[in-house]
Amino acid sequence: MPIPLSLELLLSAVQDWESARYRFQAATESHRRALQNRCLFPTWKQAHTLQETLRQLLQQRHSIEEAFPHTVVGINWSTLQLELLPEHIPAARERALHQFFAFVEWALPVMDALCQDSYALYAFATEHIAIHELGLRLPRSPEGFLLIPYRAHQQVLIWRYRVLPVVDAQQRPLVQLEPIGSLPLSPIWTPHLWQSVLRERFPEIQGALYLCESDEDFPLNETLLPIAEQLLAARVGEA
Repeated sequence: MPIPLSLELLLSAVQDWESARYRFQAATESHRRALQNRCLFPTWKQAHTLQETLRQLLQQRHSIEEAFPHTVVGINWSTLQLELLPEHIPAARERALHQFFAFVEWALPVMDALCQDSYALYAFATEHIAIHELGLRLPRSPEGFLLIPYRAHQQVLIWRYRVLPVVDAQQRPLVQLEPIGSLPLSPIWTPHLWQSVLRERFPEIQGALYLCESDEDFPLNETLLPIAEQLLAARVGEA
């Protein structure tokens, strides 16, 4: 598991620049190794979140320098605002802020490069992972099946999907996946046979049946499943 990417990696730069730089580089290198092993998550989410945080810090630098640091001395309950006492050490404050923002400026290009690497893996994965509906195309249902062949274990993993009553930024419905079983991987399976077996084992689920296929090997939890979930949401949204 890669070292978590968070703003905490940068905050220590105020006290010790070199130690903070070492920890930051160690964290980003652990994520690069994960990407080289085709592990998209958690790097995809953490890298883009930290990249956006660094950009916002630089954009808001002036207001942060005006307001930071202060000491909280109480709460004004009538206005629900913190009562702050400014630190009376302007020289030390300026040095700390200068060092912190210098570190942010150094770290942002590193994070930009890591995000580009994660984009490259994402593009590669979406080219080689596909979702197909098996059998007759059914009207949109709030739930159904997703099958994922897992060749490393010679199994077909069975997931139950549920369509949530919310959408993402692209107005696609969000789906929730729940593992409910597995079947042996075999060339004899046909769409009709899949449906027959699944209806018999899970009669309470009456929705569509989707199959996730990939012509490349990807880690299940770190890449294959998140991409399959995203593609499934897009297909369900089209139904």
